[in-house]
Amino acid sequence: MNGIGRVFQAAVLGIATGILVIVICLGNGQVGESQIRCVKQPGKGDIEYEYRLDGKIKSFLIYKEYYRSGELLEFGALRAEDLAEAGVKRDGILILRIERNSQTMDAGWNINFLNQFEGEEDFSRDANSWESLNQGYLGMMESYFLENQSQWQKVKEGENIALAAWHLMESGESELRKLPCEEFMEEQTKQEVIGQNDGEVLYYLVFSEKNADELKSDYEVSPYVKMLFEAANPYIGDAPADEKLVEALGIFPEMGRTMELETQGEPYTLKLHFEDEPSGEIGFYEQMEKKAILLLCLIENADRIEWTYPLGSTQDQPERRFFCDRERANKLLGVKDVKSFAKSEASLQELMTGALPYIYSDCVMNVMGLGVGEGRYASPEGQIYENLLYFIGRLPGEEYDRVFRVLTDEEKVTAKDVAEAVSQGGVSKKMYLVWQ
Repeated sequence: MNGIGRVFQAAVLGIATGILVIVICLGNGQVGESQIRCVKQPGKGDIEYEYRLDGKIKSFLIYKEYYRSGELLEFGALRAEDLAEAGVKRDGILILRIERNSQTMDAGWNINFLNQFEGEEDFSRDANSWESLNQGYLGMMESYFLENQSQWQKVKEGENIALAAWHLMESGESELRKLPCEEFMEEQTKQEVIGQNDGEVLYYLVFSEKNADELKSDYEVSPYVKMLFEAANPYIGDAPADEKLVEALGIFPEMGRTMELETQGEPYTLKLHFEDEPSGEIGFYEQMEKKAILLLCLIENADRIEWTYPLGSTQDQPERRFFCDRERANKLLGVKDVKSFAKSEASLQELMTGALPYIYSDCVMNVMGLGVGEGRYASPEGQIYENLLYFIGRLPGEEYDRVFRVLTDEEKVTAKDVAEAVSQGGVSKKMYLVWQ
């Protein structure tokens, strides 16, 4: 064989060898990318995922989020470990197991989430998961990542994989929707759908090129909080930035709305005008006021947030009109300045999970903690009332609507009745006002 023939033969062998290496790598999933697929579907006992990790992946993290009425109540990293130290294989199986204990309706649901990587001796248990669900939920539905298909799917380094989601129903009037896990994997999309059920418990898996300590430090606050902190806006006059923040907060996108800004002079005000009347005015008010507090926190020079929505033709007034300003926010939170929560991601996390969920706690204690028998309630002063009612409306001479919880013997109260009680410090012959 001449020199040219030998060179040609070597080139062919080199190409063939290269093709063989590529085929082998493809067969083993080692193509410079990580992959995952579901190999044991829900309804057949434990659910199993098979995964293949590229050579750069060093660690994994599993974390949990709990939302109620679209509001983040709890966040925490459950595990953060290096693959080598944990004895977790680079190509292997991840097993998920669910322990359920449905008690009485009042006791709620006891649920434990367990996970085990192939090579580990025992399951890792989220021992506290059930505590958050002890709210008397009437129904539960679950979803898993890739539960409807078993094809390999690429996994990006640092991607938040929604392994499991439990959808919770609080009352018989609610509708329980089985939302796919993929809906919860991108923060903006998640905030658009998170309020469709009364509650959501979400479990995530992250594979990372960082070591476990570095990875865990990245999840000291939730990805949702990180997104909001990045969307913080120094100037209320920056309408595109305001709109981005409103969208990031997931402020009832299904209702349709327009935004209006008043920045010619103080108080600098952002107004949201909703096109539709909410299905439940009290729940909407409480959620909207919390969103307003977050807007006041994250728009540095915002002084006031207002929102309106139309009322049906049978109502005495054409629309509801509410506001929350810095003074109101500070009073509800018990702080000097709501803006202080925008100093860091950690302080914003504290606002969302440590403060906002409890701003109506005094009202809740009066409603739930002072019952004195069927259909009877006691004020803190010991006065007994037959009924607990909500009042929502505009008091005589006022420009904005207000919300009160009312203890009374009457079957119905009017704006005039409430105004009289307000003028007397919250107590009249007819009622005791549980301040909102």
